[in-house]
Parts: sequence; C-alpha cells; structure tokens
Amino acid sequence: MAKSRVIVEFPDRATYTVRIGGGVAAQLGADLRAAGVTADRCLVVCDAEAASRCLPPLKESLAASGFRVNDIAVPAIEPADAWACAGELLGALSQMNLPQDAPVIVCAGVEVAELAAFAFSLQQAHPLVLVPASLAAALRVTGVDAVEVDAGFASALRAKLQPAFAALDGAFLACEHESEADMGLYELEQAAASCDAEFQGWLSENLGDVAAYDEEALVLALTQALAARADAIGQALCN
Repeated sequence: MAKSRVIVEFPDRATYTVRIGGGVAAQLGADLRAAGVTADRCLVVCDAEAASRCLPPLKESLAASGFRVNDIAVPAIEPADAWACAGELLGALSQMNLPQDAPVIVCAGVEVAELAAFAFSLQQAHPLVLVPASLAAALRVTGVDAVEVDAGFASALRAKLQPAFAALDGAFLACEHESEADMGLYELEQAAASCDAEFQGWLSENLGDVAAYDEEALVLALTQALAARADAIGQALCN
C-alpha cells in the first residue's frame, strides 16, 4: 500500500505528524500508543456519514490498543445551530468525565470536523486527533481552510487548537457526502497553485484518479498539497 507522511512544524508550537495512505486508520490505536498516549479512554466524534462506515473499524483499531471508546454522532448542522451544537459537544464531553490526557478523535467531513475542532479549541485540554472523512476535511488538517495565508490570519491560527496527530485514509475519505466531493477537488487544485510546475502538471493529468480515490494518486496529491499549505501557514506565523 502507498503511504506517506507530512511533518507539520509551526513556530512556537508542537510538531505533529500527518500519516497518509491506505490502512492508516486501522493503525491509529497503535500509532497513538507509539506517540506516547497512555490514556485508557478516548472519545470519537463523527458525523452521520462517517458513523455508519468509518466508526466501526475506527473503534476496533482503538480497542485493539487498549482504549475504551466513547462516541458521539453529530447530525447535519445548519449554520444557525453551530453555536448550540458546539455547546452540546462540550457538555457531552464534560459529562463523560474523560481524563485530560484522553484523546478526542474527530472523524467527519468539513462541517462537523471544523465545528468540533473549534469547540475543543475553547476547552483546550484533550489531545485532538483528526481522521477526516472527506477530501476537503483532509486538506484542512494543517489548521486552516484558506489556501492563501497572510499575516492577517496569524492571530486566528495561533488561537486554533492544533491537532496532536492526523490520519488520512483513502477508504475513510471515500465516505464523503457528494456535496463535499467537488469542494475537495477544488481546494486541492487551489493548493497545487503554490506547488511546483511538475506537480501542477501531474495533478492536471491525474485529477480523475484522485477523484476516484486511487490510492497512489491520492497519497501523492495529499502529500504535496498539505506540505505546501503547512509551509504557507508557517511563513504567516513567522510574520
């Protein structure tokens, strides 16, 4: 299986790893243990699309590494309900009495993933782990949804909770809702604009394979795009 990783390093923040490729979600429990996570509990937050297809194998991976798994499924969110939903997430987390070292794992498309990351940014306790369930969500694991970042974004980027780890698995990305599929491809093309001409040409020729979740094409595209985004964010944070 094709696999890759991107090491994300921002100034004055902890370095974290983004693992990319088929089967990385199945290794999540083992990877968290290898990264030094010793908690015996964790929470998985997912959306309706991910709950049916991604949650069972994810829980199996975590349980195999000794985690007791709590999970929350978040329904489709209307923009007007976002604040209330964020409050409900934090309330549910509080009622579970998770120890502070217990990771919160978000497996969702863009809407729920962004909402959950924001909610847990307010709480600032549990390690955040991202397991995207759409291509668009995968392209945001560097902590920003804007393709071009300038110094004006720096304070917002510093305030946003940085993940401790991310796993991008093609089988999970294929769970995405149709409404996010085109968004993900568009954002990928936009991210490629800051890459070299060779990659831009490759993406133009192979975008169909990426859209079909071909493993090798997906791994290469995500590796290049995320590295470019991380570099842009790092430069913005230095300004």
